[in-house]
Amino acid sequence: MAKRAITQVMKQIICLCMVVIVLAPILLTLFASIKTKTDMAVSSPLLPPAWSNITFENFKKVLSNKYLLMGFKNTGIILIISLIFNVMFGTITAFIIERFQFKGKKIVVALFFIGMLIPTFVTEIARFRIINGPVLLNNFSAFVTCNGRHY
Repeated sequence: MAKRAITQVMKQIICLCMVVIVLAPILLTLFASIKTKTDMAVSSPLLPPAWSNITFENFKKVLSNKYLLMGFKNTGIILIISLIFNVMFGTITAFIIERFQFKGKKIVVALFFIGMLIPTFVTEIARFRIINGPVLLNNFSAFVTCNGRHY
């Protein structure tokens, strides 16, 4: 019984550590967004600003940016197109892999899962290098050319 209790406590500790790992960057970003430039230089990024120094000027600056709505529009277009193609090709691939027996099926499944294991941000540097050329920069053809994974 004691071993089971220790196991449960260890599981809870691991879960709490995972929550801290996930929430820490979000909190740090929030703290940075409500600090002034002086507070960012003087205080620790791990600490929230003093109540008297909280500012929302950073939010005003971002929300008044004329390119924000264009960015949301472009993101929405890319999201819809990516969803359509990912659902279509993912469904077809899943059906073929599950329904049919063929030589090399285990290799195909393994390659599929290996591709899913690579985080998207790892490929961003290479994708940016491709897009940064004169033909693809600020053009929707960059999306068609470099549309990798959007799971």
